[in-house]
Amino acid sequence: MPTSRNLPQKLRQQILVPGALCHWCGATATECDHLIEHDRGGDDSTSNLVPACKPCNAKRGALYKARKQAHTMQQRNTAIQNKKPDFLTEKTD
Repeated sequence: MPTSRNLPQKLRQQILVPGALCHWCGATATECDHLIEHDRGGDDSTSNLVPACKPCNAKRGALYKARKQAHTMQQRNTAIQNKKPDFLTEKTD
């Protein structure tokens, strides 16, 4: 997930109730995780937040970052491939 935004303490307490288990692996939850990232339209509502353990949250964040970077590189490469060098375009004078 993207860098964690500071969630209000009350909201954090709603998600991390005593004995909360990680949504992903079932271990003891210590953090809140977003199901849908902020930059993909997610918000800080309780319906978009789940309890998570630190390893799962970190793993999901790293995976999200890698996928986002790969997508950016793919877009860049496509743009480069579609651009014709100036010396290949005909000039009509």
